Amino acid sequence: MDDIASNIEREHILIYQTRPQDLTEEDWAFLRDEGIINGCGAKTGPFARFRPPCAEFFEANCDWHDHGYKKGGGFWRKFVVDYKFFRAQLRDIRRSDRPWWYRIYLYGWAVLYYLAVTIFGWPSYDLRLWEKTI
Repeated sequence: MDDIASNIEREHILIYQTRPQDLTEEDWAFLRDEGIINGCGAKTGPFARFRPPCAEFFEANCDWHDHGYKKGGGFWRKFVVDYKFFRAQLRDIRRSDRPWWYRIYLYGWAVLYYLAVTIFGWPSYDLRLWEKTI
């Protein structure tokens, strides 16, 4: 029972009290093991096992996006989380040393990822309108 309570408390601290940039690799691994983040792709539904193209390239962006969805917030915050996800993808593509033609390919997938989460991400977003407590 103490393990469950400590896991819940750690999850609460990592999601609601820690900025994603301050999380360690161990923290990200914990969130992945607990099923809170899953990288790129759907967590549930018919596409849960589907890994989209370029998932490895965008993995860190997807983890941050999952963190933002778990943290949740009001209606408009979802659009902020989605937009920050898109901007992070574009930044990583610009910084990439991939050939120009592959970066164009990545830009196309970044746009599709952004559209997909904006349109279909509502079931995964924690649309809370009050403060969460444990």
